[in-house]
Amino acid sequence: LMLLLLGDMPERGVHWLRPGAAHHARWMPSILYPAKMFAFSDQAGYSKQMIDKLESLCLFNALFYVEKWLSASVGADAPYNDLQLWHDLNEYKKHDPRVVNAAIKAFERHFWYLTEECAVFSLFSNRLSDSERQDIARHLNRVPAPKTFEKGHPRFPVLNHTTKLADLVGAESWLLFHSLQVNTAWLTAPVPLWQLDPDYREAEMFVRHVKVVNDLSERAVKLIQDFATSISNDETQRQ
Repeated sequence: LMLLLLGDMPERGVHWLRPGAAHHARWMPSILYPAKMFAFSDQAGYSKQMIDKLESLCLFNALFYVEKWLSASVGADAPYNDLQLWHDLNEYKKHDPRVVNAAIKAFERHFWYLTEECAVFSLFSNRLSDSERQDIARHLNRVPAPKTFEKGHPRFPVLNHTTKLADLVGAESWLLFHSLQVNTAWLTAPVPLWQLDPDYREAEMFVRHVKVVNDLSERAVKLIQDFATSISNDETQRQ
């Protein structure tokens, strides 16, 4: 569907399926259904205003949402993906400010992987060049590790058009290595040598297996809610 919206043709051609009744993955309907509504908008008899809105939504999904979703589960790439998306959205604002402003407003409530605690994940991302990763390591080494770490809600950063991943690391970034109890001597070495250090590989293994997408949590909450209400209506028993 996204290839068709962008003017390309899938290798296996086109075969339209009737929309289903429901999706357990709640992000899917906002992509699949508008795309089909836009594709058949003439036959459906939608107004021009409706078609314009569908086109804006479909282009946003095709250009941004789908690509980012498909790579969202890779923990090491999460900071890079989020910062790049923020920059891309601001660049796209000149083409469709209505959609982009709404997207940025929602996105800025979810800067979890751009906080100091998680921005350091980008040290392990293959999407960054060696020079970028070295720059992040230099920035981190300039900040001494705190004796105690902050508790509670992480502080979201304030971004601008010049913000780089190296700008997002800070004292709280040492929390990752403190929690894993690994040596960080490799941070002073050239990036090509990092893989030779067992402490680097241990931290990399952790970051690459971090559960980034919150779908697992949402499904677990729904499951326990259904279970609780099925066995009793008594609040004490449910608790």
